[in-house]
Amino acid sequence: MTEIPDPSVCPICNDAEDCDHLLLVLERASNEPVEGMLFEEAWYIENLFHELFFQVYERQAICGEGLVYEATRLFFRNYGLIAGTNIPHAELDRYFGFECIMELLDIAPNLTRGSDGDNTYIWSDMQGVALDLVRKQAEEMLRLIGLPKGSPEWVPQSLNDMDTTERLG
Repeated sequence: MTEIPDPSVCPICNDAEDCDHLLLVLERASNEPVEGMLFEEAWYIENLFHELFFQVYERQAICGEGLVYEATRLFFRNYGLIAGTNIPHAELDRYFGFECIMELLDIAPNLTRGSDGDNTYIWSDMQGVALDLVRKQAEEMLRLIGLPKGSPEWVPQSLNDMDTTERLG
């Protein structure tokens, strides 16, 4: 009978504590980071998405590529803020920052993932590459946020210009 390895023990160095290979531990129920090298970066990216949403509202425009584009488009076109409040609609209660981190990790080399039913563990022996990917994403988001109004990377939007099927779709 083959023994199933403990997913909380590093598959690279076989250390359960103080391991430098642990990139992230995600709580499976909420997909929230619990610990790991990218813990603070994950929350930082999440906060940058909130700032992007504020900019979408202020500029009445969307920006970015990939998940950043999709998130700003969703915010503007379908959901945004509940009228008269600063509270986002429930549909925006997703963690775009954490989704973004996972997308970045999907292209990072030498990842090992494990799960114990409660948590997902992500390990790598090339942590620097993963960290660089996350930092570059944060820099790009900061650049977009800091662009002056009227910048061509922010594409103006108008709800009046959209047909009903696009708003509902």
